[in-house]
Amino acid sequence: DERAAPLGDRIELRGLRCSVIVGVLAEERERAQPVEIDLDLVRPIEAAAISDDLAETTNYADVLAVDTLQSINQLLISLDIHQLNATSFPLPAIGAVTLGAASTGGSIATGTVYVKCAARSGMNYYRGGSGVASAEASVAVTGPTASVSASVPFVKMANAYDWYVGSATGAEFYYTTTIVNSVTITSV
Repeated sequence: DERAAPLGDRIELRGLRCSVIVGVLAEERERAQPVEIDLDLVRPIEAAAISDDLAETTNYADVLAVDTLQSINQLLISLDIHQLNATSFPLPAIGAVTLGAASTGGSIATGTVYVKCAARSGMNYYRGGSGVASAEASVAVTGPTASVSASVPFVKMANAYDWYVGSATGAEFYYTTTIVNSVTITSV
């Protein structure tokens, strides 16, 4: 690994196996399941090497216990997120798309650009898909280096916005996702 390692000696623990009760489904939480953990431990062990004192070395049982607890906590947090995301909180309707055309800044040819936008909530941000798309908006552009700025009103509880663009009405395709309620379209 070419990345700079923290100061200290590296101890690699591979294939640590334990049984834990984890899972999303009820039947998964009724029985222990095997978990395998790989751990890279960076510790200063020079003092132990010089003194040959076992008390100054690393206790693998302590390391395993801490790492196992941290791993289980992360898993439980992800399960909580999964459960929250399973609850559908519909987003408010998205407003009209506002478009502005520029003759520079992109590679759009002369014609008409059609745009729709859909807001994403936390639930569908990680699972794909977005809310109901806005009504289609269009703007005429003069190419061949045209670009289009697009925006929608802020949507409460939206984490991101999916933008759909096309060169014909009703033929929009996915263009990009932004975390703000605006985008500059440079190609169609």
